[in-house]
Amino acid sequence: MIAHARGIEFVDITIAHPGALAELLGGGPAVAGGLRLTTADHRSWMPHRAADAVDMLMAGHVAERLTYQHYLPDGPAGDLRILAEGMGWDRDTERETIAAVLESSRGRLEPELVQRYPAIKRIVNEIGRRLGVDQSGSYTSFDTTLQLHADEIIALIENQ
Repeated sequence: MIAHARGIEFVDITIAHPGALAELLGGGPAVAGGLRLTTADHRSWMPHRAADAVDMLMAGHVAERLTYQHYLPDGPAGDLRILAEGMGWDRDTERETIAAVLESSRGRLEPELVQRYPAIKRIVNEIGRRLGVDQSGSYTSFDTTLQLHADEIIALIENQ
């Protein structure tokens, strides 16, 4: 959603199936899912588009916080590692600098995510449809990694 709004090209989003998530919950190296960009070289573009990069990486966490008043423990950790790598930050980068960048992003994202809620809901509904969620909220068919391609996501975003 925010990647598209910022003109950041992406391939797809994925959500791991419950078997893979069990590793994650057990402290393993699994990834719950996420947005896959057209380039894995974050240093090639992030320093030139810092605000866009921060917004893209933090949008999910800000949305979770707006919706549920919390986000998953350690949820932002992977995104923060990607941001630090892409921006060339190291351990000497001041915590205050990083905190200011994140706070600025949150200030931009909160009103934007509220405005974009109808499109976000269309994407969430499509994910739910593909997962086979029944009326009680239980998954009825979720045994493979879910994948929504960029063209599908863009169509959902732009379908007013």
